[in-house]
Amino acid sequence: MEIRIEKYKREDFSQLVKVIEFVLDEYGFEFGVGDLKKDLTALSEENAYRDAKEGFWIAKDGENVIGSVAIRAREDDLAELKRFYLLPVYRGLGIGSRLYEVAEEFAIKNGYEGIWLESSRRFKLASKLYLKKGFRLLEELDNDWEDNIYEKVFRKD
Repeated sequence: MEIRIEKYKREDFSQLVKVIEFVLDEYGFEFGVGDLKKDLTALSEENAYRDAKEGFWIAKDGENVIGSVAIRAREDDLAELKRFYLLPVYRGLGIGSRLYEVAEEFAIKNGYEGIWLESSRRFKLASKLYLKKGFRLLEELDNDWEDNIYEKVFRKD
């Protein structure tokens, strides 16, 4: 197994959509939930995540897309972690951690003061990863999709 993490390219779009559909279905979510359709439409276009302070990466096993992670700019000094998905067969192998680290490195390099995210509590492994990586749970919302809000502030040395 040769896992690579690389910048998202438009030609990865159809495989990426299949990964996201699979993961959402696994957890009982509708594919069109949240701003996903709008975001995926943007990913199919040339200008997706082209802002210098935004990035999107995919994990590949050979030529197959197996996961993704993104950093989006917010109006404050925090980056937003988005589109963090990994096929179940690849979980527990450190690949999710590697994907996250690429996103965090990018956020630090681009001057963000930390990372903010919303995630469903259904994603139990992701929640454990966030806490392990130094996030704190800010709020538990009472809805079916983005019911936990996390934040990690980077240390200033």
